Amino acid sequence: FRRSQAYKEINQLDDAIKDAKRLYTIDSKNKECLDLIQLLNKLIIEKTNEQRSTKSQTKQMLDLAKNEKGEKRTTVIK
Repeated sequence: FRRSQAYKEINQLDDAIKDAKRLYTIDSKNKECLDLIQLLNKLIIEKTNEQRSTKSQTKQMLDLAKNEKGEKRTTVIK
C-alpha cells in the first residue's frame, strides 16, 4: 500500500495502480486501498485527457522545435 502511494507521489501512476490492485486482490476489505484505486483511476483518466488535448500536443511540438538554450532550431528534423 505504501509503495503504491509513493508511486502516486512521483507520478508513476501505472505502477501505483498495479500495486494497489494487487493488494486489493489479497485484502478486498481494505477501504483505503479501494479509495486509492478510485483516485488513481481518476488521475489516469485526467492525465490521458491532458495528453490528448490539442494544447498539450502543440506545446510538445514547440518544445521539440527549441534547443536546450531555448533558441529556435535552425535545422530541419527528418
